[in-house]
Amino acid sequence: MRNFKAVWSVGSAMLILSGAAMAQGLPTGVAFGTNGVSATCGLGDPNSCKVIAGGTNGFVQRQFSVSGKTYIQTVIDDATKSGFSSEDFVQLQSQGSVQGVASKLTIDQSASGFKTTSNIMAGWAHSSGLTGKTTANIDLTISDKGGTLPNNAFSSGFKVSTEFDGTNATTPNKIGFLQVDQSAELGAAGDKQVFRTIIQPAATTVAAFKMVGDPGTGVSWTKGTDMVQATWVGQNITGIGAFSTESAQNITNAASPTATFATSLVSATPANWTAGGPMAAEFGTAPTF
Repeated sequence: MRNFKAVWSVGSAMLILSGAAMAQGLPTGVAFGTNGVSATCGLGDPNSCKVIAGGTNGFVQRQFSVSGKTYIQTVIDDATKSGFSSEDFVQLQSQGSVQGVASKLTIDQSASGFKTTSNIMAGWAHSSGLTGKTTANIDLTISDKGGTLPNNAFSSGFKVSTEFDGTNATTPNKIGFLQVDQSAELGAAGDKQVFRTIIQPAATTVAAFKMVGDPGTGVSWTKGTDMVQATWVGQNITGIGAFSTESAQNITNAASPTATFATSLVSATPANWTAGGPMAAEFGTAPTF
């Protein structure tokens, strides 16, 4: 069952992210969660719905039609055992270039282990109705606590929102938002390393922002035009001391990004990512060490 879950989810994601689908909206009268994993079949046009596989034990596939279009709904619900649930709608026949998938996925393996959520809309299922565009929203959290050392733990977080526009030959792929977090405790109490980076379209306009100690000209970005990135890493090791480095960059021109940097050899906390400052206004509340 676990292998089937993984294969089905990965296969759906690959089809979605291929960008081949066109947008038309969800089937009329059909929504996520309809009928669950029961053997009932009330989807689509009258007398068009039938259960083609399962219907018990947390798995069902249904086939139904809406206005001449045929769909397959697959539902996996193993939440009581492993926290896994998945639902997909696949349009069977091709209507010209119209085809696509709608998918949502949730996994929560254990309280101290692995958690991921996904909400991917594509093709005819794209909620915004923008022709040619597919989207993916993915969250991933991994944590591990244990071991014999007094301070031994690891956690990692990943968030991404991306868009593929098959009609745009110049810039078909867009990152709407990406954030990566990682924290590693390193043995002795208080010893750890923490990392964060964020990439997003500029939400504010900033002119010549310079971090403390930066001898350069600083960095500027324009709301709605530029893509920006913030990065910070802080570390503290007993007997060695604290260290941190942080940066803000305008990465719109990947070949020649502009940036401002700051490094501290005495503190692990971000000194320039302060409340009320340009970094907080653009990237939100500063990460904590």
